[in-house]
Amino acid sequence: MILSAKDIGTLVDHTVWQRGKVVDVATPYAFVHFPSLEDTEQGPLRKVQSTIEHLTRSSVQSDPAFDLIPSALSPAKAKGAGAKRKAKTAKTAKTAKTAKAAKTADA
Repeated sequence: MILSAKDIGTLVDHTVWQRGKVVDVATPYAFVHFPSLEDTEQGPLRKVQSTIEHLTRSSVQSDPAFDLIPSALSPAKAKGAGAKRKAKTAKTAKTAKTAKAAKTADA
């Protein structure tokens, strides 16, 4: 299986680690969360070659246990710095518009 950014959020099956969720892809690697590895020293997240032969697309693509695992495209991550920057820009624009209106009213 060859993984790309469009596969983020996809459930996959590994021959040894069982089912996992692709949480990010940074070519040539994919980051996959395997709950079966939760109790290991390295944790459940594994960085694997995006062309790994041990992975196949899971026949199950909807699983409540995996829905709780955030991915690179999850709304929680999307509300990061980019959203703050947009909010700050909007606030600055609104302040500038208010100041311009006040100057026009004074004139």
